[in-house]
Amino acid sequence: MAFIANKGYYYTPHFIDSVEEEDEIDKKLLENFRVKQEVTKIPTEYFDVIKEGMHDVTVFGTAAFIKVPGHEFCAKTGTAQNPHGKNHSLFVCFAPKDNPKIAVAVIVENAGFGSTWAGPIAGLIMEKYLNDTLTKESKTKADNLSNVDLMPESIKAWYIRNNKTEMLTPIEYNNDELADVWDMEMISENTPVKAKVDTIKKIDTAAPPAKPVAPPVKDKKTKEEALNPKMKKKKANSKTNNVSI
Repeated sequence: MAFIANKGYYYTPHFIDSVEEEDEIDKKLLENFRVKQEVTKIPTEYFDVIKEGMHDVTVFGTAAFIKVPGHEFCAKTGTAQNPHGKNHSLFVCFAPKDNPKIAVAVIVENAGFGSTWAGPIAGLIMEKYLNDTLTKESKTKADNLSNVDLMPESIKAWYIRNNKTEMLTPIEYNNDELADVWDMEMISENTPVKAKVDTIKKIDTAAPPAKPVAPPVKDKKTKEEALNPKMKKKKANSKTNNVSI
């Protein structure tokens, strides 16, 4: 999304905006994030066409009801089919329309239309970032969205079957707890289980290892036995003819 907003380039995503008293080590660590990543040479006029089309989405199209106070923005709604339940809600955008400062992409699984769920969430993110606050109406909308439960019943049932019901309760973190959040891992049904070792079993009670079996010995055939019947007959006739009378 940033690529379209910048008309052909982007910066590698990062969290750091600046470093106080930056030294040479800091500069070396951050230099890759300060380089423009240009991956194509598409003419600017083509980006202008895309930008106008995405702006029309927010004026006449599926995102017309989503507003960011004091700013025009460009967006595209999306709905991804989901064979396992409700469709996934998608929304991509950037703002302001001219001289963009923020690009956002939101995916809400098992939610429905992009304009119904992902769109309003992206609108709140843009509003908070650009205005540093939310209007009273937007705060009410944020509260309503945060209290909606979109988790499918089949997924809830999985947590219940595996005695992980505590994961169904939303968890709030403060800044001091964020370090622990990074270490959290997704729960997987396919987590490998280590085989249990029987440490009680004594060595003398264990079954003795199987002895190697020697390969069977093939019977050695004599030279006479190795001949096929025709050769035997031929050899016998030869002996008869050589007998002197």
